[in-house]
Amino acid sequence: MKRGLLGILMCALIVLAVSAQGHALGFGAPVSAPGTCLGAGNVIATITGFNWPTGIAADSYRGKVYVANVNPTIGSGGSLSFPAQGYVAVIDEKTNTITKTIPVGAYPYAMALDPFHGKVFVVDYLSASISVIDENTDTVSATITGISNFGHGIAVDPVRGKVYVVTALGTFWIVDEATGTVVTSVALPTSGGGVGVDPITGNIYAAINPGKTNAFVEVFDPTTYALTATIPLTTPEAEWVAVDPIGKKLYATGSNAYNESAVGALFVIDTATNTLTNTIPAIHNDTIAPAFDPINRKVYVTSIDYKSNEGGVMVIDAVSDTVIETFTLNAAFSTAVDPIRRTLYVTFENGTTTDVISIGGPEPWGSH
Repeated sequence: MKRGLLGILMCALIVLAVSAQGHALGFGAPVSAPGTCLGAGNVIATITGFNWPTGIAADSYRGKVYVANVNPTIGSGGSLSFPAQGYVAVIDEKTNTITKTIPVGAYPYAMALDPFHGKVFVVDYLSASISVIDENTDTVSATITGISNFGHGIAVDPVRGKVYVVTALGTFWIVDEATGTVVTSVALPTSGGGVGVDPITGNIYAAINPGKTNAFVEVFDPTTYALTATIPLTTPEAEWVAVDPIGKKLYATGSNAYNESAVGALFVIDTATNTLTNTIPAIHNDTIAPAFDPINRKVYVTSIDYKSNEGGVMVIDAVSDTVIETFTLNAAFSTAVDPIRRTLYVTFENGTTTDVISIGGPEPWGSH
């Protein structure tokens, strides 16, 4: 590929766009021909071979997608048991097939990607650990211990060399990426949800779920890890977050999971002032995973009905923060976007497949 100065600058911009689920985006060759446009919301492939997929991350520089799988065993009467190991499935973006499965800890949940160092960090919900995958070999190169169980959100800051984990038990853990050791921990006021980091400012954002009152987002200083701001939301639960460092925005999903008459929301927060600037109603009551596309300036958000599993994906214009499209994908759970190949990967709650969706848009790089 002929990159040139523009390509190098855009590569840096894409890699810096790091979301709460680790959807750090790299640089790679697009599937579409120059100037072509694929239909947005068009499912172009359904990949099988998963067992209860959860978190997902796309590395467009290397052309891979990583999908965490809980891999439970279903017993008589539908009872579930969770093994000591889950696995991460590796998808080749050229063929949209699983090329390898990597054993990790129990109940792998969220993941974060560091494309600079070629690492994937998987928080093992029931193992009180983080599995580190080397992208060069697609094997677990290290297992980080010393954190508590029930890790709900994970983010990596490759610039400062830190990994952040927020647990449902109410602890914010800071891990040194190079040594794989816990630097410190911060007590949260209650259960934590997703976590994200602004790669430019280094500020860290943790979703907090009090349970009986509305959720909020806490902001932490990247040097002292001191709490610097609290941003109230208007739903009882907060799920995951995505950071737009160039637009100076944070997108946080909020749910009314146990209220069938209500809907969830996508909250837009101004990271310069740490204020809530917009609340976008969701299509269902449980709003889960946002994926930010820094090139096309879009946010893709999954939303499902807590009881029926009816669901879909909302497409948000990140400039105007308005809904420009919705499409139905029942039980849609987690998302990862590849802005170069113009594809969105979606996992499904308690499912066995991952959909590959064309998100449209002209191919910007010219001839390759």
